[in-house]
Amino acid sequence: MRGYGLTRGRITQEEYCPADSADDVYRFLLDDIAAGRLEVFNLWVQAFDHDGRGRGPPGGDHATLEDLTIGIQQLCFNNQRNSLTDALSKNSLITASRNRAGTPQAVKDTYHATVGWFLKRRPLPREALARIQCSVRLIHCEDDVAYPVQYTEDLEDRLRDAGIADVELLEVPGPHYGSVVNPQAYVSFIVSLSPPPSVTKTVF
Repeated sequence: MRGYGLTRGRITQEEYCPADSADDVYRFLLDDIAAGRLEVFNLWVQAFDHDGRGRGPPGGDHATLEDLTIGIQQLCFNNQRNSLTDALSKNSLITASRNRAGTPQAVKDTYHATVGWFLKRRPLPREALARIQCSVRLIHCEDDVAYPVQYTEDLEDRLRDAGIADVELLEVPGPHYGSVVNPQAYVSFIVSLSPPPSVTKTVF
């Protein structure tokens, strides 16, 4: 997860686009989703009372962090919980508290990682999409409350317009992180897309 892992390095205010990230294609951010991200960021600031003077309880205000966690779970998992979603939420909170709290600079880095970066994303140009030289399968989770399927359909159309002949949109059950909520079904679905292995007969 960007900004919450164990890697080091800052996310700056420099301009950049999905072309620098290879797998980001669209600016998938609606106004309400931008507002949701900003609300989560504001809760994060509130939890640690960032005013540049180090106020606030050690580890942040637990009640505010609980509200923040609930909001993130709604966005990512539609509040469907299992051992994976709980572990991911807990680990993300621990690492984010270490990496994204404590100083004014950490607050700026958090904003750029969780809000600003997404607001600056732009669609890849047609000529960039045209360089794809393989089949493309777009997998959209049906219950994703953040990104409607229309955006994936638009990407499908843009890929075809760029000359990619073998493009297919596949919808699967699940929320934004469907692979975490129902990993068994998700993996089985991915495996079903793979061609069967060729069988070689050895004659003795």
